[in-house]
Amino acid sequence: MANCTPVADKSEIQAKIADIDRQLAQADMNNQIDDRIAELKQQLSDVGNKMLKEEHTLYLLQEFAKAKITLVEESVNKYFDLIRWKFYQTLENGGYQSVCRALVGGVDYDVSLNKSDRILCQLDICKGFMKSAGVVLPLLADDTESVDDGRIPDYDGQVILFRRDDTSLTVESW
Repeated sequence: MANCTPVADKSEIQAKIADIDRQLAQADMNNQIDDRIAELKQQLSDVGNKMLKEEHTLYLLQEFAKAKITLVEESVNKYFDLIRWKFYQTLENGGYQSVCRALVGGVDYDVSLNKSDRILCQLDICKGFMKSAGVVLPLLADDTESVDDGRIPDYDGQVILFRRDDTSLTVESW
């Protein structure tokens, strides 16, 4: 044996054993990390599947609400001749928002109807409510000088229009 002492060989072997133990511990730690990564990937997949299921449920609920509101719109709008009621609007994200808007030819009552059309809408609303209740009452409208005579709606009952004339007040029957 060439210059080998048993103490030197022993400490060298112990260093190699310690190095091998560190490598084994690192390999064991890597295996644990790999197992945890696989577990987390599975959890992520499960959560993703649950999210898809919940999003589908939300979509079905929105479609149900839209169908329900559409049926309500149809049942309400059958009583009106001029006005169409809109109870939902589509949002930019594809969802729906509940609203209550009176539309005349696609024009919002509150936004841009002229005075004549507003008066005609008010008469139509009164007629619609009476039609739904099954009663016929006189319709009274004030300040109707802007409404053309040909645009006055047909009605089974009495229509009384108040118009201001610069000269005198007269009563006309329709």
